[in-house]
Amino acid sequence: MRDAEVSGLEEVVAEMNHWNLPPTVTRSTRSDQVERGTFAATTPTVTRWYDPVSGTSPEEALTALAAALKTQGYDLTEYPPLAGEPSTAASWDGGCKYSKYCRMTIGLDSSGTRVEVWISPGT
Repeated sequence: MRDAEVSGLEEVVAEMNHWNLPPTVTRSTRSDQVERGTFAATTPTVTRWYDPVSGTSPEEALTALAAALKTQGYDLTEYPPLAGEPSTAASWDGGCKYSKYCRMTIGLDSSGTRVEVWISPGT
C-alpha cells in the first residue's frame, strides 16, 4: 500500500513538471508539499504553488493557469469558494488528465497571494 502511494505521488509530480505555464504565472520557490498519508486514511496528496508575475494579480494568475491547463486536456469546472474559505475571483475543481489521477483543485492559498494546486492520485 505504501509503495503504491509513493509511486502515485511521484507520477503526479512528474506530470506537473511538464505543464506549459501561461506567461502570467511562474512556479513558486516554495517547495512542493508531498503528503503520503497515514494509516488513519489521510489521502496522499501533492500541493504545488505558483506565483503571479509582476503586474499580475493572484486572481488573474489563477484564471490564466486554469485556462492553460484546460487547453492541455484537464477537465476543470469552476465552482464557488467553500464557506469559511477566503474569497477568490475563481476556483476550479475537476478530474485530472489521466485516470490514475483522481482529483485536482486549483485556488488561492490561505494568504491569497499564490495559486495553489492540490492533486490526489488514484490507487
